Amino acid sequence: MKKQLLCIILLGISLNSYSQKILWEQTLGGNNSEYLLDMIPTADNGFLLAGATQSYKGGDLSKDRSSNYDAWLWKMNSKGKKEWDLRIGGNGDNYLKSIAHTFKDGGFILGITSSSTKDLYKTEELIGHSDAWIIKLDAARNVLWQKSFGSVEKEDLVKVLPIVGGDYLLLISSNSSTGGNKSVSYYGGEDIWVVRINSEGTIKWQRSFGGEYDDIASDVIQTSDKGFLIGGYSNSGISGNKTSEAFGNNDYWVIKISDNGNELWQKSYGAEGNDQLKQLQEVSEGSYRLYGISDSGVGKAKNSGLQSEVDYWSIDIDSQGEAKQELSYGYGARNFISSGQVKDNGTILLGGTTLEKTRQGTKVNFLGTLLNQEGDVIWEKSISGKGENVLSKLIETRDGAYVFAGTSDSKPDREKSSQRGLNDFWLVKVKGKASDKQENTEEINKEKSKEKLKIEAFPNPVVTYTNVIIPIEYKAGILKLYDITGRMLYHKTIKNQTEPLNLSGYPKGTYIISVKTDAIEGGVNVVKE
Repeated sequence: MKKQLLCIILLGISLNSYSQKILWEQTLGGNNSEYLLDMIPTADNGFLLAGATQSYKGGDLSKDRSSNYDAWLWKMNSKGKKEWDLRIGGNGDNYLKSIAHTFKDGGFILGITSSSTKDLYKTEELIGHSDAWIIKLDAARNVLWQKSFGSVEKEDLVKVLPIVGGDYLLLISSNSSTGGNKSVSYYGGEDIWVVRINSEGTIKWQRSFGGEYDDIASDVIQTSDKGFLIGGYSNSGISGNKTSEAFGNNDYWVIKISDNGNELWQKSYGAEGNDQLKQLQEVSEGSYRLYGISDSGVGKAKNSGLQSEVDYWSIDIDSQGEAKQELSYGYGARNFISSGQVKDNGTILLGGTTLEKTRQGTKVNFLGTLLNQEGDVIWEKSISGKGENVLSKLIETRDGAYVFAGTSDSKPDREKSSQRGLNDFWLVKVKGKASDKQENTEEINKEKSKEKLKIEAFPNPVVTYTNVIIPIEYKAGILKLYDITGRMLYHKTIKNQTEPLNLSGYPKGTYIISVKTDAIEGGVNVVKE
């Protein structure tokens, strides 16, 4: 089971360390296994967690099991407390791999790898052995539409990316030839398949990239020039439509395409070993950072030396893919990165999983690291339990703290208070140095803090739904909607820090939302387009 946990999540400390205080930690799951695959912050300072569950109803699951693995979406507030959950199943396996907010309507777009056939929830036929299944939800979690993308074999959804203007870009790993709704070439092994769809899920264009062997998709971002940067790793040489040479077992492979999907350039980076790109970031206009792992030493297209058996390896590249700077970092014997970010002040936040060899055996722990611009360690934080703990995301919060989120099969221990089943979601929020300098404002300056809080709405302007954000916990409240003349149009009782409000039935114009709770009251103007 332990090897299965590490394999499922990873394949998808201390120089200047100090002891960060754990603010809260939360274990989520049922009687069997859950795997955390994605997490995004929400406008109310909470989080949306995405993954898969194999458990029956009970524990933290409000709905019963459909088949083997169901997609599972969980909303928590800033204190780690549940607001709602959504389970999506079928007669096969459904892994919720990617989730994102949508720009105009305050809803969500879900990306699932599914082997389910058409049934009560899934209205799309299964095309191959597994498909990319995309579901659009409004802010009230109603299904607006769903679409499947696939061909004759296996497709694995990697990421769904909202694009400015309302379209979406799908990043899919594919080992299928032409068929189903895949109309582009198949080159061999596993290829990278990129599909652009409109706001209703209709294909606008699609492209495939690959060589004769395996070319694995990892990430895609929209760049400031409205094009896209695609990242993955490849063990193909020059073949198919891959024009960059192979250096080792696997190399970083980056492809720059235009807004309409035309290739602008491609580059490979690596040496004799196994170099796997995991994440991309546009640091400034036309300047990108690549994050991944490497067990290669210096050689060919790699200039930074190896610090452990497997290092974090980041590369800065320019607008044409030319490498400008590299950084290697190792903590335990083997280190697997899952998230990286250059912050506004130039420091580098890295999150991942470290395998540390001890007298008691190998420990598998969450690892967070903050580096300065030269790559020196500012702080490191390893979070452990009696088992394997595999990190999926590390996110900095508005109050200067950090949330570690991943999958754990650990029993209760010093830093972990509970266990639900075999594998669970596990989240830990710790103080960062910025929040260490703050006094206990939650208790000492409670009233002063309240004065700075305000009711917000997202998105604003709005087409259909907006999410009303109440920035502080409360027990009960009421929300009212007024037109510009002061006439009340709607009211409802509320209990969550994010409350969806449907404006689709009202004409264009400005509206006033009023919120009154036992903890805060206020209002916000919204524009209906």
